[in-house]
Amino acid sequence: MKLHALVEAESKSVLTYSLTDPNVADTVEFPKLVYGVQSRILEIYADAGYLSAKNCWAAANVGATPYIRPKRTNRRPAKPLNPFQKMLTAYLDDPKSWLAKYHLRSGVESTFAAIKRRLGDGLAATTRLMLRIEATLHLLAWNLTRVRY
Repeated sequence: MKLHALVEAESKSVLTYSLTDPNVADTVEFPKLVYGVQSRILEIYADAGYLSAKNCWAAANVGATPYIRPKRTNRRPAKPLNPFQKMLTAYLDDPKSWLAKYHLRSGVESTFAAIKRRLGDGLAATTRLMLRIEATLHLLAWNLTRVRY
């Protein structure tokens, strides 16, 4: 089972997630995650596994600026008309500033490491239903550790 999650960068809480078969690509799950958030998203940081025009549109549709790592083969568009082209142009025009924002993603990656450290990096259940329930409980327990009074 593979976890795809949208993590809030400041609190490190999991805002939404999906559980899929291990062979499901990250890029396919991105729109579901973005549209599943009930609060306003200003920026989205994601690695190149999530890079696609469709995902940049999904971010823009919820009012967020996408920071999805471009690939070396991406070229400057003639006219930045869509969210993907605008993101790519922003990266190429000022890579230092763009990467400073993008590297906020490291906090999200550290969240996955912390969840594994605190709750274990494997699941014990043997059926698909129980795996889903166990994973959901792990994420709920994690989010409860994020609550600040």
